[in-house]
Amino acid sequence: MASLKRSGDKILGVLDVDLYSPEFEFVFGEAERGSRVATVSLYRLRPEHYGFPPDVKVLEERAVKEAVHGLGHLYHLGHCSNSKCVMQFPTSLFYVDAKEKTFCSRCQQKLKYK
Repeated sequence: MASLKRSGDKILGVLDVDLYSPEFEFVFGEAERGSRVATVSLYRLRPEHYGFPPDVKVLEERAVKEAVHGLGHLYHLGHCSNSKCVMQFPTSLFYVDAKEKTFCSRCQQKLKYK
């Protein structure tokens, strides 16, 4: 793995394994706010994990949302109460599918000041 030489460098790892956290039965990804590394797992984002046929387009849409979410944490954003904001905390795939791939106006403002 390349070293993080500049203070602004970030790494987003994309995995295809099931991820867990001490607080949750599973997570779609993991990032500590303000850290430099985030992970996203494709495992539970795949339609076939829920008995549906594989769908690359659906998988890509979900993966982008969770990748942007993880990167938001790396830029010091917390979870957002706006159900459409990419920073909304997804407790199930329903919430991943319901949110947008973008930051709400409030989170965009926070990013401007980071």
